[in-house]
Amino acid sequence: MRIGIKYCGGCNPRFRGGAVAERLRCDFPDVLMASAVDAGGTFDLVVVVCGCKTACATRTHPAGSCGTVLVTHEEEYEKAASRLSEIRGGH
Repeated sequence: MRIGIKYCGGCNPRFRGGAVAERLRCDFPDVLMASAVDAGGTFDLVVVVCGCKTACATRTHPAGSCGTVLVTHEEEYEKAASRLSEIRGGH
């Protein structure tokens, strides 16, 4: 299973988007995670990590074959983890 991670521009210094991705890596060590902006990348799920509700990173991003999850603050980690668990069960 392959997950693409896309980050916003980082204009909100209080949001640690990397912490969301690192937690996903720790909780799902068997899942390959890569930058969603890699040329030619195909993903099962794309997690778009944004530091605010403006969600500027969603304007252009690749879609995963099982969709996209938007995370706009660290408390939304469970939304991404739940979706990943759901589709991982099908693989």
